Parts: sequence; C-alpha cells; structure tokens
Amino acid sequence: MNLTNFFINISNIGDTKIMFFLTLAISVFLYLINKKIDSLVVAFSAATAISITFILKHLFKIPRPENMLVLEDGYRFPSGHATMAAVVATLTIYFTLKYLHNNTAINKAHKYILITLAVSWLLVIAYARLYLGVHYLVDVMTGAFIGIVSTIIIIKLAKHLRWFR
Repeated sequence: MNLTNFFINISNIGDTKIMFFLTLAISVFLYLINKKIDSLVVAFSAATAISITFILKHLFKIPRPENMLVLEDGYRFPSGHATMAAVVATLTIYFTLKYLHNNTAINKAHKYILITLAVSWLLVIAYARLYLGVHYLVDVMTGAFIGIVSTIIIIKLAKHLRWFR
C-alpha cells in the first residue's frame, strides 16, 4: 500500500459522519451501563462541535483546493474530520484522566499510552487531510480548535451545572 492509499484509508475511517455516529454509539453504551452523565458529555460534545463546524462551513462557503488527490465535495473550512478527531481525542484524554489513577505503574503506563494514542489520532487525521490536498493548515487547525474547545466547554458546563453529583 502506498502513502496516498494509507491516508485515504485513514481519512475514510476518520470520516466526520462515522466519527459522529461512533460517539453517539459510545454515548448510548455509557447510558446503558448507567454512566448517564458521561453519556451526556459525549453526546453534547460531538453534537456541539459538529454543529459549529457545519454552521461555519455554510457561513463562509470556502471551496476546496483545486489540486486534491481525492475527490471531495462540500466546503473546506473548517475541517469536519479534524473537528471530530479532536472531540474523540479530548474525550479520550478526559476520561483517561478521570478514571485511570496513578496508584499503580500499570495504570500510569495505560494513561500515557491512551493519551499518546489520542493525540496521535488527531495529528494523523489532520495530516491525512493536508496530504490529500482537501484542506489547508488553517482548516484543520480551526477544526481541531473547535473540537477541543467545545468539548472542554461541555465538560466544564456539565460540572458547573452539577451533572457530576
């Protein structure tokens, strides 16, 4: 497999719709195992971030670059792939820090591995979109910013509203 095919596959896995429905599935699972507040945090984080991205895409209506390696439709700014990758990464880091305590070396190692994988996922998705020529750096950086900040705001709001009693 060449590098282009690798990044096409990564981009397909990290597709905005796939990641959105994955986060909703995780939210349902968390609800079913009686982690209702965590369920709400996941669902609202994904919905908020993707809504902001959708609104900005249709507000600015910036066309995609002309020399793309793959055919993409829709607008380029901000990157929905980067937005959802950032939501998934931020939630992974949050729940890792929330549930894995440093009381054993194994937990500490798991914590570092999960955080490294979360950050790596975001970086690989962002780079794949750049490599494929469907976004510019500002698109993926703005998408990542939206995903990270909106998720942090939802987490803070949930704590402030005492969702976490």
